[in-house]
Amino acid sequence: METGSATSPVVLSDDLFFEVLSFLNVKSLMKLKCVAKSWNSLISHPTFIKSHCLRSKRNPHITLSLASFNHYYDKSVIPFPLTRLLNNPLIKIPHDPYYQLSKKDCCFIVGSCNGLLCLLRHDNTENPKDSTFTARIMFRLWNPATKTLSNKIQIRWRKFINPPFGFVMYHFAFGYDFSTDIYKAVVYFTLGSVTMVKIFDLSLGDSVGRRIEDFPVVPLSYKARRPWVNEGVYISGTVNWMATKNKLKHDWIIDITIDQFVIVSLDLRTETFSQLLLPRGFDKVPHVEPSISVLMDSLCFSHNIDEKYFVIWQMKEFGVQESWIQLLKISYGTIRNVFDPKIYCTEWVSYCRFMFMHPLCFSENGDTLMLACDCRKHPKHAILYNLRDNSAVNTRITNHIHWLRTKNYVESLVPTHWN
Repeated sequence: METGSATSPVVLSDDLFFEVLSFLNVKSLMKLKCVAKSWNSLISHPTFIKSHCLRSKRNPHITLSLASFNHYYDKSVIPFPLTRLLNNPLIKIPHDPYYQLSKKDCCFIVGSCNGLLCLLRHDNTENPKDSTFTARIMFRLWNPATKTLSNKIQIRWRKFINPPFGFVMYHFAFGYDFSTDIYKAVVYFTLGSVTMVKIFDLSLGDSVGRRIEDFPVVPLSYKARRPWVNEGVYISGTVNWMATKNKLKHDWIIDITIDQFVIVSLDLRTETFSQLLLPRGFDKVPHVEPSISVLMDSLCFSHNIDEKYFVIWQMKEFGVQESWIQLLKISYGTIRNVFDPKIYCTEWVSYCRFMFMHPLCFSENGDTLMLACDCRKHPKHAILYNLRDNSAVNTRITNHIHWLRTKNYVESLVPTHWN
């Protein structure tokens, strides 16, 4: 007698299978690529890679730049889950040779975009015979999640070191052009009164580049004490810099007025510049340089007010002057507990006047903000500020970290090889 029919196997539609896989982390997906050719084809397809990258942004990371006490250039860069970092565990990150930049023949990270880190090596070789030097620049793209590394792109420039130009300092930025699906490096340097700009298509292995229009203003990184903070902030297909309208003759605080500050934005699609005005509430020159950053997918502008407050403005709609809102105003008095208790009240005012703080990231619920701090007589460190109760604590990672060099990062499957 027949007691029942056999259970039919469950078959997932292609769309549902695609959706389920896009929620998995990179490590799991890399293993699943080995199960079948069809799975490998799906996971490697550009459409799936883009969809997965968008979902990965719900689990943000931050790159921690760990300094080596043996050699300044021998840094390790380790992606670390933001949620875990904001939980503030007492931890020492173990040494892992894989994350050493020297193992990749590089020294610095230029930027982070869609899970790719742009690595840089830059040095100069002088030729005493003709008073010139050759600047050697090398880029690589690195995906730490898939553990893939691109080929080297090597660029060489020959420069005179005779006056009036003197020694030439190069600056770098990194971003993504949506219209062409190309990752680009921006290289800029000043010769005399002109700041020249060249763009290199890293996704195409471009080692020649092309010169675009000169900087219409002067990047603040040329005069600021912390140039790497304002080196170029990527958002929505643009790279942005804090800048001044005119070149500063001396220290920036001596000969600058409030109307000199501006944000300059480079559209990576059209490769043209535009200028963004700062919030109208920014009406006094701060004692330390202001900075820009990306928080909660919006461009933000930060500065201090005398020795009293640290203020963050958010541009709700990118490029629209009227969309600036004051996101946060922190009293220095509420965070005093995280600094040296030996600082007396009479010293605190002077201490705060030259305190530099730079916002790194928010928690998902917006309750906690991580800030990098750089103060006189106090080591560079990071604090966690709780918006609900106006309290602050120091982070408890015991490694020596360059907090001002951290980058936002997401794990992705984006390939590093040249097209």
